[in-house]
Amino acid sequence: QVCIGPRSPPLHFDSGREWLNQFAAMCMVADTGNHRILCWKEGATESILMAGGRGQGSELYQLDSPHGICIEVRGKYEHMIIADSGNHRILRWRPGAQEGELVAGGNGKGDGLDQLNEPRAVAVERDGSIVIADLWNHRVVRWAPGASSGELVAGGHGSGKGLHQVSWPSGVAVDPFGNVLVSDYLQHRVTLWEPGAKEGKLCAGGRGQGSELWQLSAPSGLFVDAVGALFIADSGNHRIVKWAGKAPQGELVAGTEEAGFGLNELSWPSAVSVDEQNALLIADNLNHRILRWPAGAKCGELFAGNLGSGSELDRLGAAF
Repeated sequence: QVCIGPRSPPLHFDSGREWLNQFAAMCMVADTGNHRILCWKEGATESILMAGGRGQGSELYQLDSPHGICIEVRGKYEHMIIADSGNHRILRWRPGAQEGELVAGGNGKGDGLDQLNEPRAVAVERDGSIVIADLWNHRVVRWAPGASSGELVAGGHGSGKGLHQVSWPSGVAVDPFGNVLVSDYLQHRVTLWEPGAKEGKLCAGGRGQGSELWQLSAPSGLFVDAVGALFIADSGNHRIVKWAGKAPQGELVAGTEEAGFGLNELSWPSAVSVDEQNALLIADNLNHRILRWPAGAKCGELFAGNLGSGSELDRLGAAF
């Protein structure tokens, strides 16, 4: 999953490393295949290791197939919240830290409210609560700060087509009004869950798997901008679509709907974010790269990766 690093104040490393240039764009990348989180600065030829990267494992200094990441602002620092999928837990990783801090899960794989089963995506609410797409439990849960268990936000009734259900939630976002949006991967839709709701409202797709602009195919990462417009990594259609308000269909904003390697093409994009210039940052998963796609452009520009899969700091294993 792609996250945009802050421009001001910059990330600060307590371990004595220099402050990153506060005017440089950055993105945080969950490099799933290499069990690590990387930071890429705009124009850099290689990344900076931010978390993990010390082998696949369950120690607090290790990660196992991380899939989701978001930035939590706490005072003057920005901490990473990481969905450590293979370890069925959520970690907070402070700037410069050598290991993470357990904030959710970590009680083994399971369906109890104190457990997770391959969490896939995370978002942080204004009060510091963490919203988690709990993939194999077909639910979204919220963990309040300091809580020892979560509370159900969406789904939790098994996989299915009902609006009270979610099937493989692969992306999650919180809109400016406090609603939670969920990528329902197997039902090819995005649903919106108001606080306390018992079922979701359809807000994108949900009309069968397909490539029409009113359809989705295996939607994954989500991003909601300040006015509530929804950007969807429409993975199976190899594109990014934007749904604004109550529009009956989406708008193609990146990709060609066919998998490819050109800068105008994507291959199973897994996440999307939007920077301060309204350009998209896209985790182009099967191309092992991050693209920056200016608003209105017909093609993207390389931001990170593109040298094939690998474990070197200039490469990505699988980007989420």
